[in-house]
Amino acid sequence: MIIMVDNLVMDRYVEESSLKMNEKSKQHIRTLLTKFFGMKPDVAYNDLTRQDLIEMLSAFNATSIITFNSEKSKMNDFMKWMVEEGYGTDEPLKILGDITFFDLDRSHLYDRYYFRDYEELHNTMDEAFSERGSEFDTFRSAAVLVWFGIEIKYLSNILKEDIYEDEGYVVHPETKEKIMLPPLAMYVLINYRDSDTYDSSKFGGSVMTYAKSKFLFRSYKNAQFTTAQITNISSSANRAAEEIGKTFQWNKIYLNGIYNRMYQYEQEHGDLSRSDFDKLKAFFGKPDLKSTSQHKMDMARKFEEYQEFKEHMYS
Repeated sequence: MIIMVDNLVMDRYVEESSLKMNEKSKQHIRTLLTKFFGMKPDVAYNDLTRQDLIEMLSAFNATSIITFNSEKSKMNDFMKWMVEEGYGTDEPLKILGDITFFDLDRSHLYDRYYFRDYEELHNTMDEAFSERGSEFDTFRSAAVLVWFGIEIKYLSNILKEDIYEDEGYVVHPETKEKIMLPPLAMYVLINYRDSDTYDSSKFGGSVMTYAKSKFLFRSYKNAQFTTAQITNISSSANRAAEEIGKTFQWNKIYLNGIYNRMYQYEQEHGDLSRSDFDKLKAFFGKPDLKSTSQHKMDMARKFEEYQEFKEHMYS
């Protein structure tokens, strides 16, 4: 019997699944299932091959193991239900279980979300924001600081006086660490810090005056941006970047900066390994996990992701 995963099958699963789902969760899993099986609409369920399932999982564009495992787990639950309800054999389920994050081809994601070094990030912003004046100076400055290791949740507390252009560093607002910046990055921050006005697309296009403030991140009406406001400025930046096939995502910019520093370290000191716990901790920061063993596993996972990044970006 030829089994096809159609809308009726997915609807029945959503309604009868043992998962306890609210309406939002039902809609989410329905969207995931539609996207997953929509990749191979003409392939019978029992005929799905390993390569088919790899391509189907790749459609989720997962850029971290955690995200991949979460999405794979949802597909795994559905496929178990398929077997239990007599919709097919357990062969696709077995194949799915053997597929890992590193089996996926995510080269297109690296091309879209990541940068070889800070200079490439800088040049990409120049290209995306060309002929846009100073409208995106706030975004540029935030991207600089995130790249060099200040998480976005700390940016709103950075003061103008935390930028030491003569010494070439910025003081981290939380840790008080001195973060060294290259001249190109420092130029971006100084230019933004010292500007009184900026070009804006608001109100049909005009020159806006920044609110007087001791804080670096501000606007014409806010003397201090909130974290949410800084996070949201990527929306307009990405509309501009879409034309050149790039996407700016804060977490990926942050990780990209870490990966680049790891690569520079390896060029000078030799290759890191997943067992270099103390060295990896220096790059990835203090643990959020209570258990040392959990943290080591997390470091090992991040190291594996770095290895793949390095292979794609620097080979």
